[in-house]
Amino acid sequence: MDSKFANTEFFCRSETSPQEFAEYFWPILSDILACRDRLTPENSEQLFRAAAVTFEFLGISGCQSLDLEVLFDGWFNELRSRQVAEVIGQPMEDNVVLGFTSLLGLCINFMRRRGLTPGTEHLEDTWQNLLFPDAHTTGTGVERIPCLHDTTRAELYKLTLKLVISHQESLDQIIVLNNALFPDDGILVDEYWIDRDRWLRAPTGLVGVHNLSNTCYLNSLLTQLFMNQSFRDFTLRLPVESSDKECRSSFCLKALFARMQIGFARAIEPRDLVESLRDFAGDPIDPHVQMDVDEFFNLLFDRLESEMPSSQLKSSFRSYYGGHLVQQVKSNECSHISERTEPFSAIQCDIKGKHTLQESLKAYVEGEIMEGDNKYRCTTCDRLVDAVKRTCLKDIPDHFICHLKRFDFDLQTMHRSKINDRFEFPTKLDMKPYTIDYLSSVESGIDRSSDTDEFELVGVLVHTGTAESGHYYSYIRNRLSHAENPSWFEFNDSEVSLFDPSTIPENCYGGSDGVSATGYVLPKSFSAYMLFYQRSSSLPKCGSSQLPESSIPSVLRMEILKENEDLIQRHSMFSSDYVAFVKELVDARSRVPPDLSEGESDLEVLNLAQRVFEQICTRVKDFPGWESLAASMEGFACRTEECSKAFLEWVSETHIIHSLILDNPFMAIRSYVTKMILSVLGHLRRTNWILYGIPDDDDSSAISREQTMLYTVCKGFSDAWLGLQQGVKPWNDYFGFLVDLCLRGDYEKDYLLKVGILRKLLEMILIDHLGSSKRAELRIENFVKIMSKQRLPAGRPAELLCQLMKRCSPFMRPCKSDEARERRIAESPLPLTQIEDYYFKWSPPRIPPALVVYTKLLELSGTQSAMEKMTADMLRAPSAPAEHGFIEEVKNTLLNSISVDPAVHATPYLQCLLAFVAATKSQVYISEIIAKVAEEIPTIGLTGGMEHLRFFQNLWPLHAPGRSVKPPIIESIRFWAPALIVYHDPNVRDSVEDFLDQIIFEEPLSETDIIRRAVMELANGLFQFIVNKFPHNRQPLDETTFSATWRILTRCKDSQLDETQYNDRLDELKTFIDHLGLGLEDEDADDLTCLKDDWGCSEIGSDTRDVAHTEELR
Repeated sequence: MDSKFANTEFFCRSETSPQEFAEYFWPILSDILACRDRLTPENSEQLFRAAAVTFEFLGISGCQSLDLEVLFDGWFNELRSRQVAEVIGQPMEDNVVLGFTSLLGLCINFMRRRGLTPGTEHLEDTWQNLLFPDAHTTGTGVERIPCLHDTTRAELYKLTLKLVISHQESLDQIIVLNNALFPDDGILVDEYWIDRDRWLRAPTGLVGVHNLSNTCYLNSLLTQLFMNQSFRDFTLRLPVESSDKECRSSFCLKALFARMQIGFARAIEPRDLVESLRDFAGDPIDPHVQMDVDEFFNLLFDRLESEMPSSQLKSSFRSYYGGHLVQQVKSNECSHISERTEPFSAIQCDIKGKHTLQESLKAYVEGEIMEGDNKYRCTTCDRLVDAVKRTCLKDIPDHFICHLKRFDFDLQTMHRSKINDRFEFPTKLDMKPYTIDYLSSVESGIDRSSDTDEFELVGVLVHTGTAESGHYYSYIRNRLSHAENPSWFEFNDSEVSLFDPSTIPENCYGGSDGVSATGYVLPKSFSAYMLFYQRSSSLPKCGSSQLPESSIPSVLRMEILKENEDLIQRHSMFSSDYVAFVKELVDARSRVPPDLSEGESDLEVLNLAQRVFEQICTRVKDFPGWESLAASMEGFACRTEECSKAFLEWVSETHIIHSLILDNPFMAIRSYVTKMILSVLGHLRRTNWILYGIPDDDDSSAISREQTMLYTVCKGFSDAWLGLQQGVKPWNDYFGFLVDLCLRGDYEKDYLLKVGILRKLLEMILIDHLGSSKRAELRIENFVKIMSKQRLPAGRPAELLCQLMKRCSPFMRPCKSDEARERRIAESPLPLTQIEDYYFKWSPPRIPPALVVYTKLLELSGTQSAMEKMTADMLRAPSAPAEHGFIEEVKNTLLNSISVDPAVHATPYLQCLLAFVAATKSQVYISEIIAKVAEEIPTIGLTGGMEHLRFFQNLWPLHAPGRSVKPPIIESIRFWAPALIVYHDPNVRDSVEDFLDQIIFEEPLSETDIIRRAVMELANGLFQFIVNKFPHNRQPLDETTFSATWRILTRCKDSQLDETQYNDRLDELKTFIDHLGLGLEDEDADDLTCLKDDWGCSEIGSDTRDVAHTEELR
């Protein structure tokens, strides 16, 4: 047995026989198990271990005294009535549930051995009690919490499977219960990269606040306010509702505090509160912009005070953090005292030049002496007198805040700076010495040393960073913990953890953080920014680790409890054990023969698998077991025609295509889904080709094309087209699927044409040339940005275009619409529609014209092979003429595009021209293309040499009936060969020399005259090219640059008519090259110019791009 409670070694230590001992011991254990009130998760592990071992022994031995049906009913009843007592965020292994689950598993095995059928009448109750409570509160204001520990739940899943695996009705019941867990009109979680472990409350039992972008200042302050029990009570009692637009911020704060108090989520979003707030100018606050937390404190309290429904509530609100201070001027020459009372919400404490909070407060109340030119005019004496001007505290609230002025403004640099000096503050503070009463009494000679007003530190709000950027977080004391050893928490946005208060000096005082290797003192970037104190007499006297709950209005409470139950349910479902359980349900259902199974039940389990896969597995990266579930789902989709149809209809829904392919960030999921769709389509193609979409010769069994599954899938992908604008990650999967579909045959291509895929593809390619109004009408504006990406994965879209154009002919007269083409579906090839024809053949109004489909796709990476194939397919098609206006446009577009700088960028056009030459039926086009490429080579500069050479090398072996490529290559040798023979790359020089050996020096004697003429032109072209190019070109030279030149010119000697003249030219060329190697002076250049004139050289190959690129290289 695989249960952890089984251990038969227990009996080896018994002196009596195992059978006797077990029969004696079992009634005792059974009676103890019946005392449910005495069984707890903490004390029952060993009991259930012993019970499982004993029961297993008796069951294996065939003990007839065991009433298995009674035991089964009793234990099952224990599970269905078990009250779970788990703490959110602290899941605990429930040994009671595990124990009864293990016993029931054994009992089921033994019952089936005896031919007994375990009852399943209470299965639903157990399911809803321990695994998935009904998502509605009981009305008592308490959530129904299931077992949360993964191990416990896994064992319950196994027990459920044991019960339903051979009971079809119960299996169907469990499947229905599982489907009911999913919302009918939505999804479980509308996001990806889910981390289930961060959903529930932290082990501290406290809830954090999500950072919306730069709202840490808000989060750190709100958590300080929330942990103030009396302020929280006041906020939650505010008589404001969600419908009160004038009190929107107050209600949002109330709802936020309520969720932080009783919510199960790890953190709450403060979005509603943020959106409700306005700054002092009346503008919404921007969550993406950082704000000073002291400034936000004043803003928040100003807005909340203005929303208080009554003057009494306003007064109560002010009393929490608001006090009064006195601005006092006291004459030193008479008894006159001038006083003005002002409210305050936080004490502004200077830290520059101060070392402690007491020192700063002392300076705060000492004031300044008014004397000399700054004397005070006494209204009593009516004269200027010496006086003291100071600020004293009059009324201090139970909760007061010290704002440490760590930010300073430098008037010289006109920038803010942060003061990182060490500044100490006490955990207990007597505020009496800073009050007006105390100071006045001391000045009057009255002893007030015994009077105290003690406050205790209950919170520190920390800023880390600089004056320009940083982060806020809070340390907060649990007011209910023992004063001698208080517990503290760290609230850092979503995270809430325990904090050691003994480290406050290290983490909050600031100061230096060591010395660098160069002796520079490193200041700490983190230090206290706001201090929160509470009057000792107002602190609770009890010691507790649990925070008390404030009263929450019933409507709001029920709303939050519903959210809690939904969260717990989602958390339970996003478990690998749950997905494995559903996979087993699918497999169990698949083992029921289709002819014995109800169709509705099959669709129910398929629907469950689809929901679990789409809403759970695909939302988490590398979710454990997702491939196993997907494989089971794929197999089940091929179970019957109804299942295949249901699966394909589901996967063709636009939101499903978005969820699984277009919006899904996980490549493995996207790839698997497209393969799975193709697999199910392939199965249906083999088993029911009519439903698939292939017409039958027997019209009586035909269905409309719109009713076929091929149309459904193609229409679904077409409808989801706009989602391709959101990003390029899914392009290979989306377009790859459509390409694979096209590869299956013309029927598939026809359906893609029917749903407008070709038109949409051409619109995407031509997006830059469509008017803004047209783009807006089609809602494809974002394709402009997508199509301008440097690394656009355009290979698959190009392949799709190639496949669709293989079914269509650009040489046929276009039809008016898709419907018109539909009527000609039996033809091969099909015509383009008018709009498709217009897009495919469109070129902008410029000279020279160029087909945008070619220029756009060939400038993108990965499209070359597809464009070559499309070109070849069009020209080889039986319906393609030898020469045609459109073919002329294709040729001219490619030829005009090879004149690019750098020349290596001409590679895709050269390769496409190669395919054009190989497929064309026109000798005229072949000769023109070869001549144009040959004439372009002398201008290529320092790049593209090998690519241009390969163009001719790959053309040479081509054989086409009625057409020839070799004569044009040889006839143009004087243009293309010289530039490559002296090319700066030695690999190119070696390759062209080998190629020339092959085509002119080793040709058959039957072509002697043609070869001799080519050799003479080659030698003459080589002479001319060197003399024309090198005086002006700064190409790097070495001793091997002209090695190939001399070898080739030597081999050309035998073909010359006048050998003496040829030798003279060789000598002159050698002198010319020697001058190049030494560096030419002006007079040498003049001499060489004369030499060039004597030879009658043309200006071949003197393109200025050569000079520019050589300069760049140098």
